[in-house]
Amino acid sequence: MTMFGAKAGLDCLVGRLWLWVLDLGYVAWILRAPLSSVVLGFLLMWKVPQAQDTLVDVAMAEAILPSAPVSWRMLALFASTFFLWAMPVHYSARLLLETDARYFRASTFRATRGPVTKAWVEGLRVYFPRILGAATFLPFSIGALYAIRDLPNLGSGGEDVAAAVRLWSLAMIMVAGVPIFLVYAMARRRLADSAGGKNIDTILDPWVAPLFRALGFRATMDNQAEMRSTGRLGLLVYVLLVGVVLIMTPLRLATLLPLALAIPLVLGGWVPVLSVIGYYGRRLRMPLILLFVLLPGILVYFWGDNHVVRPWKAEAGQPPLQSQRPTLPQALDAWMDANQCRQDPGTCPRPIIVAAAGGASRAAFFTASVIGHFLDVEQHRPFFSQARGDKPPVVKTQNDDGRIVKLAGTAPDAPALTAADVANRLFAISGVSGGAYGAVVAATALAERGPSGKLPCRGGAPSEWYGYEISNARDCLEALTSGDYLTPVFFGLAFHDQAQAWDPYQLLFTDDRASLLEQAWEYRFRNVITGSGGNEPAETGLKRPFFASNLRASQWVPLLILNGTSVATGQRIITSDLAATYDLNAPCPDGSQPGTCRVFKQAIDYEALITSRVAATATGRALMSKALKGTAEQSTGSEPATPRRNVADIALSTAATNSARFPIISPPGSIRDLDGNIVDRIVDGGYFENFGVLSALELAKAIVALQPRLAPFVLIIANDPQSTFLERRDAKSPVQTADVQDAPFFTEVTAPLGGVANVRTARGRLAVAELQTWARTHYPPISIPDPMPPDRFTDMPCSQHVAHIDVWPQVSRSLPERLFDDLPARNVCDLLQAPSKAQDVRLREVSMSWWLSKAVQINLHKQLESTQDTCNNDAAVAMVWNALQTRSQSCYPPQSVSALPRQTP
Repeated sequence: MTMFGAKAGLDCLVGRLWLWVLDLGYVAWILRAPLSSVVLGFLLMWKVPQAQDTLVDVAMAEAILPSAPVSWRMLALFASTFFLWAMPVHYSARLLLETDARYFRASTFRATRGPVTKAWVEGLRVYFPRILGAATFLPFSIGALYAIRDLPNLGSGGEDVAAAVRLWSLAMIMVAGVPIFLVYAMARRRLADSAGGKNIDTILDPWVAPLFRALGFRATMDNQAEMRSTGRLGLLVYVLLVGVVLIMTPLRLATLLPLALAIPLVLGGWVPVLSVIGYYGRRLRMPLILLFVLLPGILVYFWGDNHVVRPWKAEAGQPPLQSQRPTLPQALDAWMDANQCRQDPGTCPRPIIVAAAGGASRAAFFTASVIGHFLDVEQHRPFFSQARGDKPPVVKTQNDDGRIVKLAGTAPDAPALTAADVANRLFAISGVSGGAYGAVVAATALAERGPSGKLPCRGGAPSEWYGYEISNARDCLEALTSGDYLTPVFFGLAFHDQAQAWDPYQLLFTDDRASLLEQAWEYRFRNVITGSGGNEPAETGLKRPFFASNLRASQWVPLLILNGTSVATGQRIITSDLAATYDLNAPCPDGSQPGTCRVFKQAIDYEALITSRVAATATGRALMSKALKGTAEQSTGSEPATPRRNVADIALSTAATNSARFPIISPPGSIRDLDGNIVDRIVDGGYFENFGVLSALELAKAIVALQPRLAPFVLIIANDPQSTFLERRDAKSPVQTADVQDAPFFTEVTAPLGGVANVRTARGRLAVAELQTWARTHYPPISIPDPMPPDRFTDMPCSQHVAHIDVWPQVSRSLPERLFDDLPARNVCDLLQAPSKAQDVRLREVSMSWWLSKAVQINLHKQLESTQDTCNNDAAVAMVWNALQTRSQSCYPPQSVSALPRQTP
């Protein structure tokens, strides 16, 4: 063959290969709806730790046999994938190829181009739908392997190894689904061609065939076996099932298909509908799928926003609400009365202000766990025994390793610190996002504790919680925050919110996904407390009205400061049961003239927004000016405020959502005033500052301005291991640095998004630095010892005013590493000593969603345990115990301050 002939042959081969690629692309375009569903499943399980974490629940469910690493829920996931995702994907793809006239003409022509091309074209038509259906099992296998890598390292208990083995079994079961489904797909046609299959089709044809002919779905291939009525009827039943899903309450549906079991329905539910829309788009030559996706957003523009912040609904015959927000002087008086020190504020304990960082359920659980840890002060003493149901009890001697100390100079028979003392010393909780939800749960549980001081949780082991028996305050608060809130929101996002756009008057679909999240919180709280299904009266649990709440009717409960972000101005919108202003006859903490001071500078008061009457045409400047004035018209001072009647209100759960509106999971909330005008929109507080420390700092300054003899102490509860690693690694540096990728993807888009996403944490760290600077400059450098410090903690009492409790980072580990490798050289503590080693080690990803696997719960619970290495919270825990037992006057030299007179009405 000449050189020319060889080149011509090569060109011919390349041309044929390219035409085969075009054949593949053409089929993929026709099947874009089912193909997109499968691709989305792969991306979800490959890139999203929140989705991977749901598989831990499947793996760790009750085993079929005691010694078998297979749970019933694994088989349920297999069945859910088979019937709710694989079958709709497969048959929708079949239906599209068998009824597309343009594809029929093109494939018929291509089949004439030779036997190889004919086999390729026919193979695509027959096997592409089968491969798509079989491929739906593989994302779960990938997700299970990634979940193994990101399991927390739980130490000698071995829970992480057991979970890893179970996840490996789950991966193998889902891989086995591929050949099983292919066998089913090949056997299905033979079954349809059998005598029994034909008899069934003969019966169904008069009912099913006319409907599909009316819809335009007619077979174009010579072989019409794939257009059997049995298959078409099955697809129609599935479409009707999706319609039932739209009507059914997502909260109820979540109990039937929780967590990972819901993913096949969410990914497969829209496939038949989108396939039909794509079919008509091909016929009309219009991008109908794109229009269908964009139309809800367009309809919202014409019909109005369907994500209004849910107002509190009073029961029939209930008297008008009365706002009961105290001013800061009133709150301080009530707090000092609870601590029996109002006559001499210097003898008061230090007011504890908690700053709870954001992070969805991870933040909520950790906030609740830390607060519960200190409420269980009696159980941290020697010879503590905790029951575990039918398991052997946990017996711990000297559980807290000497971190709790007694005040020096007190009488030997003086009463020790009690849980009631700890509860009374908590002055306020400034929460962001998940930390705000944890704050609301903790405050509500403290408000509902009985005369004995015990938190109101019933016994037993609630579902989704890792423990065996609720036996103390920490168990109670952890159980309250460990529910599955993700599944109802997931269904709301996938189905309910899409249908809401077509229901502008909300005749059928009244709840958006933010409302579903709030209802899931309410249900969980009441279920753990009483075991009921959430049918409690309106003014109990998380259904209480927020501004007219009676949380402090009988005992002190910490104030709630829930930080959101204004879409209109970028400022904080603070939802708080503390009035926004107070009167002071000395200069305000921000340096302004004596008179009316604002507690939180440059922050919008939420109650002022919803109780305003701003004309719809008012300018943004006038609106924000009115909102920023807060509630100055309320009376101030130590006398009770005159309540305003008929005020607008929200539930406690809604107040938490005002801070927890992170993208996708929770939509921006539209805020309406008394006249129904939308005056602003609120999003997650983490957009502004993710730690809640700025509000805590401003509150501490206001306390000192009113009562200079009080010495506030701020406890920061963080929960992001990646941020902790950077902070501890760069502890000696004034700034943090990170090693970024040398070859990033599409920096024009990813770089700005990454910068915006990381600013929220950076601004939180800046607020922490400002808090520490204020404490160093406000408190004298030399303090007078009051409690005797333990030997292992050399800091003198009152030399520390800020404690930072973190979730420590861990190295990710595969299953073989968990089984055979202790990883002594890759311990995070070693990496902190030699940061250069971290370049070759991947830190474990931690899921951040409204769901928390039991393995992650155990890891968070262990963060307050004392360990032998330096990766622990020992010093921070000791600081808090010291602060809880230190009198405020011990933080100041004798007679260095005197109480400033306060202006009273």
